[in-house]
Amino acid sequence: MDITIPEIEAKKILAQYSGANNYIINLQSYYKLYKSRHLTRSQSDYIITNHNNTPKIARKWVEIDDYFAETLMNKHLLPQKPEKIWVEKILASSEKAYHLWGKILETQNLYSLWVPKNQLVINTERKVEVDYSPYSHRAPYDHQKVAIEKLLGNDKFILADDMGVGKTTSGVIAALESGAKKVLVMCPATLKFNWKREIENYTDEEVGIVEGKKWQDGKFVIINYDILKNFHSTTKEGPNKLWNMILTW
Repeated sequence: MDITIPEIEAKKILAQYSGANNYIINLQSYYKLYKSRHLTRSQSDYIITNHNNTPKIARKWVEIDDYFAETLMNKHLLPQKPEKIWVEKILASSEKAYHLWGKILETQNLYSLWVPKNQLVINTERKVEVDYSPYSHRAPYDHQKVAIEKLLGNDKFILADDMGVGKTTSGVIAALESGAKKVLVMCPATLKFNWKREIENYTDEEVGIVEGKKWQDGKFVIINYDILKNFHSTTKEGPNKLWNMILTW
């Protein structure tokens, strides 16, 4: 029975490696220089698993969460918590972590580091341009334009503007500009008619307000949280329509 020893297999791979994984390249250089040294089991497993994988180029600063930032600060004796790390390449990945070729500080040389996937804040925001001329009769303020473009540029977004600065208007214009055919608005019961008025300031599309157990349809449908339970059944036609956008207040 053939028995494959990972350290021997990895050493053979390392001798012929010509890929772009910087961690493997560094191992290759090190073990060529120190021929008497032996690969560890973890190094061997890594080489065997990843030598055929092509690293993904990133070349950008990526935000990290506060817990990981504090971990890095303590580990590397940094004067303050870093907000981002530079990701030159994604060398490999496991179920829970990315193996990166990057750095913490701008002044550092690039090196390899493992980063938990749930501690990276990946920016997927899209750049959008909005023509505000259709809304000139009630033109949004500059801060509302920022909010509208943030809402349109992200698949999910929490708009945390202060009370009274026009979040509803931002939401309505974002919904109209999104091209959504069906928009569900979920809000407290006391704000339902306020939402209806704001929507009607900018469009003639039909607005349905749901009361009790009676479903009223429209391009915009407004419902309060406490009666959502009345419409969860898959046998009810109204709520089962496809919603392109959901706004919650």
